[in-house]
Amino acid sequence: MTINILYFGLVAEAIQRTQEKLELNNTTSVKEIKKLLIDKYTVLEKLSYQIAVDQKLANDNQILTPTSEIAILPPFAGG
Repeated sequence: MTINILYFGLVAEAIQRTQEKLELNNTTSVKEIKKLLIDKYTVLEKLSYQIAVDQKLANDNQILTPTSEIAILPPFAGG
């Protein structure tokens, strides 16, 4: 399956892109996406970020679907 990943804020600046498409197997979890992205962009190991799936913050065990939209988000400031 092909999924669209969107990058925001400091994460987008660090990897110098705001989006990309990745080809994944049909049973990929958020945890596997994290590993794949760290392997591809080693700078992510040093950054704090969260992953949202379909506009909701996701946990590591969430399984992605072919229609999942993934967003890599920098830390949020409260207020």
